[in-house]
Amino acid sequence: MSFLTKSPSSPALIAVTVASLVALAACSAAGEVETAPPQASAPAVEPGPSTAPPEADDDAAPGDAASDTCFVGSWMLEIDSWDAGIVSVVASELSDPAVDTTGSLSLTLGADQAYRVSGSALRTVTTGSGNGGDLKWVLGFDGDESGTWYTVSDILILDPGESGPLSAQNEVEIDGVPLEGVLGDPSSTPWSDDLDVACDATTLTLTPLNDPAAIPVVFRL
Repeated sequence: MSFLTKSPSSPALIAVTVASLVALAACSAAGEVETAPPQASAPAVEPGPSTAPPEADDDAAPGDAASDTCFVGSWMLEIDSWDAGIVSVVASELSDPAVDTTGSLSLTLGADQAYRVSGSALRTVTTGSGNGGDLKWVLGFDGDESGTWYTVSDILILDPGESGPLSAQNEVEIDGVPLEGVLGDPSSTPWSDDLDVACDATTLTLTPLNDPAAIPVVFRL
């Protein structure tokens, strides 16, 4: 069974940032960077759809949106799949890339169309060597995000409302030197994109739709 998901804020694919960071590091090493580049976002990246949910169908009964959704439930991020996905993205830019993640992250999608993302000291460290030197990228999520989910056709949207998306640790070093002013707090997360959703009784796979290099994010019960 497959659904799609729309998301209300600028989407970003988490691992895609690294490719541009490696290129930036090469320029920095050559002394070619004079001004700070635009902030990079975590996992995935062009402006997404409007944050406003679609108008309700007057003929639809309350709760219909959740009547046939296999994604309703409480899910845990599958760390091995997460790490492998990031490696697959950075492998073409880094030699001997390695990704190690500690902590955990859960996603709860309620039948009442409420959702919660809870990061428990999730910390992903990506390392490897590029033209600009040895890179270390740290991406972390710690805290809660909550809001409302809804679907548009085959698209699922997680709308955090005024509280905004979960903030992230997002730091990069080249040869042990932090790249100051290059990365900010990501304005979006892997689950804040328009999402293709595939699910069964034990597995939920969310794939951001607005970035061609997006990696699927896999959750398990």
